[in-house]
Order: sequence, then C-alpha cells, then structure tokens
Amino acid sequence: MKKLSLALIVLLGLAAGFSAPNYIASVNVLDSAVNAGDSLTLYGFIDYEAGQGNPYEISALSLRYFKVGSSTSSAQVLSGISYLSHYSNSEKLLIDGVYTSTSSISGLSDGKYTVELLINNVVIAETFFNYDTTIKRDSKISITDLKEIAGSLSVQYKIENNNQTNNVTYTVDFYSPKMSGAGSSVFQDNLEVANMTSGAEAVAFTSPFIQGANILIMKVSSTDQAIQILPLSILKIVMSGQALSQDVSGKLTMTNCIAKENDQSVCEFSVLNDGAYPTTYSYELISSLTANVESTGLINPGQSVTGRVIVNAKLANIGTQNLTLKLKHSDSVLDSKQITVAVSARDKINKIDMRINGLNRYILQGDSLIVNFALNNTGDFDENVRIVYSVNGETKMYYGGLFTLKKGQTVSKTIDLSGQIADLNGNVAFEIIAENEEMQVIGSIASGIVISELEYAPVALWNKGVIRIEAGNHSDNYLTVRNNGNTEDTYIVIVANNFASLTKTVSLLPGESENIKVPVLSEVGEKGQYQISATACSSFSEACSSANYTLIVYELPTYGNAAVTALNTSLKLEAEQAAIFEILIENNNGDAREYEIIVLGFNGEVRVSPESKYILSGKSEKFLVYLLPNETKTQTIEYQVMESNVAIKSENLTLSYGSNFMTGFVTIGSASNVIVSILGLALLSALIVFGVKAFNQSKTELKYWK
Repeated sequence: MKKLSLALIVLLGLAAGFSAPNYIASVNVLDSAVNAGDSLTLYGFIDYEAGQGNPYEISALSLRYFKVGSSTSSAQVLSGISYLSHYSNSEKLLIDGVYTSTSSISGLSDGKYTVELLINNVVIAETFFNYDTTIKRDSKISITDLKEIAGSLSVQYKIENNNQTNNVTYTVDFYSPKMSGAGSSVFQDNLEVANMTSGAEAVAFTSPFIQGANILIMKVSSTDQAIQILPLSILKIVMSGQALSQDVSGKLTMTNCIAKENDQSVCEFSVLNDGAYPTTYSYELISSLTANVESTGLINPGQSVTGRVIVNAKLANIGTQNLTLKLKHSDSVLDSKQITVAVSARDKINKIDMRINGLNRYILQGDSLIVNFALNNTGDFDENVRIVYSVNGETKMYYGGLFTLKKGQTVSKTIDLSGQIADLNGNVAFEIIAENEEMQVIGSIASGIVISELEYAPVALWNKGVIRIEAGNHSDNYLTVRNNGNTEDTYIVIVANNFASLTKTVSLLPGESENIKVPVLSEVGEKGQYQISATACSSFSEACSSANYTLIVYELPTYGNAAVTALNTSLKLEAEQAAIFEILIENNNGDAREYEIIVLGFNGEVRVSPESKYILSGKSEKFLVYLLPNETKTQTIEYQVMESNVAIKSENLTLSYGSNFMTGFVTIGSASNVIVSILGLALLSALIVFGVKAFNQSKTELKYWK
C-alpha cells in the first residue's frame, strides 16, 4: 500500500476518509437511499500507518448512524462488521484491509442520516444516506457464483423480477471500489427478465482486483421502464491471491543450558520484535530431548520478551544433546538458534510411588473404611518397607511389619481404618506413609473422606386430602411412606380410627417409598366430618412422621315429603282457546328445596310460572301452567313435580273441547305476551273461588266462572 499516494488522496478530498493517529480509513453507503425493509450496507477501507504506534484489535472498529441535526447520543450502533485484511493476520489486529456491514433498518423518520466510522471510539470517517418511505422495490439482484481465474473475473448473477405486468431489461454495472470510493464501473451488462420470474446471467471480464482484500459491487443503474424502480445493490468481499506478508521480523537469543536425566529443567531464550507490527510468534523445536516452548504472547514493536523451553530429559539422555529453536510467523522462519543441553546423571534415590485404588469418599457413621493402595518402587534400591498411617494429623501408627519391595516392583496393600473413624464425622483426612528400615519416609499419599451422621427421616403423606363417602359405604385412600434419611430404615406404620385401621412394617432404602392402600368404612348414621391420622415411626430412632386427611360422611336427603295439590285438573275449551292450571306445592321437608314443574308430551305451547322456586320448609307456592294446544281434540297431559332435580310426583291434566257454561270476558292484552298474561292471571287468581280459566289467543279474552 503506498502511503504517500493515500495521503495525497486524503488531502485532495477525493475519499471519504480522514486522518487520525495511526489510521486512514473510509466509509461509504452502498445505496444512498433506503426504506423500511431495505438493508443498510456500508463498506470501506482501513490503512494502518505502521511504525506510529500499535494497531488496535479488530473489535475497536465500530459504525453508528444518527439523523442529521440530532445529537450523537441518539446514534444507533451497527453490528455485524466483517473485516478482511490484505495480510496474514493471525493476531486479529486492525491493519490494512476492507470491511463491510449489512443491517436491517426500519421505523426511521424520513430524512438525511449521518454514518460515522470509529476506531477505538474516535471518529475517523463519515458519510450520509437518505431514509425515504416512498421508495418501492419490485426486483432483487444476487450473486450466485464468483471466481477469479487467470486474471479474469467470472460472475454469475440472478435478478428476480416481481413486476406483475412488464418484462424488464436491467442495466447492471460492476464496480471495484478503492479508498477514494466506488469510481467508474469496470464492466456493464444487460439482462432481460420476464415479469414475475427470475433470470440468470454469467459474465466474465478482466479482473480489477489487487492482491489482498477486495470488494466487488453490483448495481442496477437503469431499466427500460418509464418509471425507474431499482433493486438494492449488492457487494462481495473477496481475497484475491495469497494474503500479503506483513512487515514482521524478530531476533532470537539463546545460550547453552544444563539438565538432569529423569528431571525437568528450564532453558531460557529472548525474542525481540524489531518489525513494524505487534506480533505473536510461534516456535518450532528440533531435539532428541522431550521439550516444549511456552507461548510468549503478543509482542509489540521494539519489545523484548524472555521465553522458556521446558526440557524433560529421559534416563538415556545423559551427555550433550543438541536443541534447535526456530522463531516463526505463519509459515515463515524469522530466526533460528541451536544450543547444546548438557544432561547429567540423576542422583540415586529411595522412592516409592503410591496410589489409592477406588476409595468411597462419602460414608455414614458406623460404616467401615477399607483403603486399598498400591506401592511402586521407582527408586534405585531394593527397600524394606513398613506402613505408617495417621488420621486427622494425629500420632502416626504402624500397620503391620516390614516387607521387601524390590526395585521396580509393585505391590497392593489393604489397610482397615474403621476403628480410627468410628467416632468421627464431617471431613476426615488421613495419610498413608511408606518408611524404610531407617525410618526414612520414601513415599506417601494423602486423601480424605466425608462422614455423615445417620439421618432417620420418615415421611408419611396421604394421596387424598379429603374423601367424601355416603354413610354405609366405603372408599380407599393411599398412604405414601418415604425414606428421606441417608440410611436404610424400618418403619412402623399405624392408622387407628373407627373408620380406618392399619398396622404394617415397611423397610426402605434412602430415597425409596411405598404406597399403602388403606380402606375406609362407614356405618349408617355416622354422618359428620372426621380426621383420619397415620404415623410412620423409625425402628432405630425416635423420628416419626404423621399425616391427616379429612373424611366427610354424608347421608343422601329424602325426597317426596312435599304436598302437591292440583287446584284444577280438567278444562273444557272452545277452539283457539288456551288453558291455565293451578298447582299448589307445600314443602314439608326439613330444609329448603327447589321445585319446578315439567309438562311431558304436550302438542302445543307450554309456559310455567314461576319456572322454578326455592320453597322454605313449611311454606307453599302456587305454580301456573299455561297450555295452548296445536289441535282441537281431547288430550291427557302428564306433568311431573321436581324436587331438587328429583321427580317426586307425576299426575295428569285433561283438556277437552265443547260448549261450557262460563260467562264474562276480561281483556288482558296482546296474545303474544303470554308470560305477562300469566302474571296477570296470578293476581286475578286470588279473586277466583273455583272454576276453569281459558285464554282466547285470537281475541285475547279470559273467561271465568262466576
């Protein structure tokens, strides 16, 4: 990248870029005008001024927009920035390259908006776009394939024409923008697409790309339609050729070191970053020794860092060994040093490695503690060994006598610590030690267990909290007994009551439960509400659990104690007349009941007033039954008296036709207001001593006995 030419471009104002410490950058909008549902696509270039301070990480790059004339405090930050450097960039630093950002926007007010590019929260460049809610789109352009072959750029693209009436010919321009902006198109193509279909095209032209990161833009510049409705433009970010090598270098300094066989040693080195970029170096080791290099991390220009090579010499490595260390960045070797490592023989040692095999670290009080462990003689001598142990740091105690463990031999031993932990609880630490006959400690292993106190926790729970049964009947409830303790327990389960009785022994492991069926019986006359209790008690402690449920024993009410009197059971009508029967109900039960009258099998219109009625004990109520037949013939009509939804009486009413000896007419009102008529009759009925009432529907007349 030519810094001088870029600086001149900035000075001439040909790019949307501004200078700032360490960076020159630009920001551009792909489409200068967008609407709701459109994507706001931004792109630009980053040019890092090497040698003038350390570059930031890529995360320091940000974009925001706000309406012109408003405060930056209202700015919206855009996410999803894609950055591609011209260089190999394993450190993920913000150096020379390109970036793009595409975000959906909606809900803005029409007008002009400012877009700002920031690096480390400093504004580096800005541009503008217009938000216009009148913009419409009726097509979409997309790139389906993009290849660069032998200096030629091959592009396959597609346009979807959503115009419902017209075929459209699109003029498509291709751009390869630089820091100064999109510039002139590098290629132009025309594509005709039928309405409501899509068309595909493949084009090839001389590649405009430079080596490194590039941007390709496709933009529909015009169509053959009188009204220009253009799709959103699109872009692709592309790496052309191999990534450029950064101006990275480093100096390696390392001197000879020493090591001891079968031991770990450290050989130090220093690395100086004498390049222009902060760099994370990698290392390659070549040696017959087992060794690895610790990372030196990111090193800034001019900085020197000390590193370490960890050497693990084996028993066969005695003598002088060569070690080569290469300083690398990516695949490039920047420097290399070869040193010698003088490996000396290790000291003769008395050593036994010990390990515990399969220890249950969580036990209960009273449990045994048997520890199985292995001893491996990794020292240089045959050893006469005795085992010593301690619990919670107390005085060491011997376990057994001396035994011989030859060089390289492994044996397994078992030690019983049950007696030492019998009265302990909580965290318990123990140590097993191997001593030789000179009482020198040549091996040890420490471990620990957690001893929990025994917890006896029975739980009793009824499945149903309330049971209702009729006196003389039976039902069932289930009692769940669960062991919520941490040890096996046996429970005595007792239910003792006049209605339910049970005695049972249940043995459960921790977490186990058992459902027990408990029948409940009642006798006639035991009406009332009762508490049924159950207890489950531990056989090994005083722990108990109890549970209660409510038993409600009820008796069904008796029916049929009401007195029902039909004040008239037979009526003789003339044609088109209606009849009204009066039925008196007296409640002789001991409590209030709801009554109603139901007419069965009548061919005609039926009305009953009142429809239903709660009658207090000892009180009576008169019901009026209105019948308007559909045919003029003698009928026998059955009616039922319902007491709290139970039929208690069934009687008949008779309707016949012929002349009668009723005289007098009383006009009631419109024939359609049948219920009003009935209510009026209810008032008049108090004046009637006896007889038949009939209602003439056509003449709305009431005849009654004098």
